[in-house]
Amino acid sequence: MEEFKEALFTDYLGEISEQESLDNNLKLVYDSLYRHKLINTFSTIVFSGMGGALYAPLLAYRLKKYICGVRKKGEKSHSIYTLEGRLGKDYIICDDMICTGKSID
Repeated sequence: MEEFKEALFTDYLGEISEQESLDNNLKLVYDSLYRHKLINTFSTIVFSGMGGALYAPLLAYRLKKYICGVRKKGEKSHSIYTLEGRLGKDYIICDDMICTGKSID
């Protein structure tokens, strides 16, 4: 039971949601989009998972973009819908990190 308890109570969101870290990461993303002239090339920020759910709404608000949450195929937690929010024609994907690419499978 102790192993299960540890798995449930990780500090993952605590690590990525610290105010200074969050502010710095959002600034890095915004500056990169601005520098590469990408801010006006999409209307929606799409996310999947907890990390994206933390960053995407803040970034969408700052950039005045729509937001859309996408559940993985077969996932029914919290809703029966695969998409939640508004999906525009062009979008970017917001994730907490790129590692395996499984967020966009």
